[in-house]
Amino acid sequence: MRKHTIVPDPAAVLPGESEILAAVVANLADHTAKLVYADWLEEHNDPRGPVLREFVRAVQDGHPLPATDGLLAGWCEMVGLRLVERVREFDLEPYRDRLLALARPVLELNDVTLVDETLFPPGCSKLGGRPALPRGAEWPRSDRGPLKFFAQFDLADLHSTTGGRPLPAAGLLSFFTYQNAPEDQHGGPRVIFTPPGGDLERLDPPDDLDEDLGRPGPAATFTLRESLDLPQAMEPWEERIGLPNEAAADRWEVLNRYWSLLWAQRAVAHVLFGYARPRHIDCDPIPGPEWEQLISFKSDRDLGWGWGDGHELFWYIRTEDLKAGQFDQTVETDG
Repeated sequence: MRKHTIVPDPAAVLPGESEILAAVVANLADHTAKLVYADWLEEHNDPRGPVLREFVRAVQDGHPLPATDGLLAGWCEMVGLRLVERVREFDLEPYRDRLLALARPVLELNDVTLVDETLFPPGCSKLGGRPALPRGAEWPRSDRGPLKFFAQFDLADLHSTTGGRPLPAAGLLSFFTYQNAPEDQHGGPRVIFTPPGGDLERLDPPDDLDEDLGRPGPAATFTLRESLDLPQAMEPWEERIGLPNEAAADRWEVLNRYWSLLWAQRAVAHVLFGYARPRHIDCDPIPGPEWEQLISFKSDRDLGWGWGDGHELFWYIRTEDLKAGQFDQTVETDG
């Protein structure tokens, strides 16, 4: 069977590097953490060390940013170099430090390609198709009926990424929810963590999982791109971004520049982590400050996904549950 390369351009490539990079990304407004990282890279004779040190000086002194020819694109994104470059491009320098502090790691699902899933191991990372669960397991159900399967992730694929570090180092994470397309009903999300080492098999859907409820369709592979994400200019984030208030004459001009920055920073909608990008509501549906986005999916005709009028589907998880590897209390909504 084929092995699909999920992260073709990892940000951290040296042994032990992902941990120190994660400390930098935890607060990109903290330049001291970047200088510690630069020291570490230089100790390992890595050419990124001097570039990172020059980047910090350029930000502090307002000088031109260093050249990055030949450097890993994912790394340039994750240390904030590309974000600062775009902040300057869109004339948002007064908001730079707030944006660096708000930036979160995100894993973009790119290059989504329909495939014959039987050519890949049952436990591979994929969208759609038939789920892989321990041999003998039953198809997940709610009191309303069988659940629709959306995606599964081989956590070993994600562990080396900055965004994926809070997840268990191995195993399979699978996403289900109830959906009744004709009635425009969905809800009751189920995120199943399957520990590594078990005997997995692809489940055939039960007879009562018809097309209206989400009978499995085609499967798709994808690649993951590591980047940083920023919130939309809506509650509860607008005040923290510090954008001009309703009475300011330049409010819409600044908002337009900020929206351009958002699209330059992340244009795709299938993502792990990061921030929600609701299309049809005027606030982020995050349940509260102790929650964060786990995953979001866009409506996708090829995969048979659709909510409302082109809505996206968001899964949230409590930060403490994510750190503890507990996935039984997630919340799902669309917008």
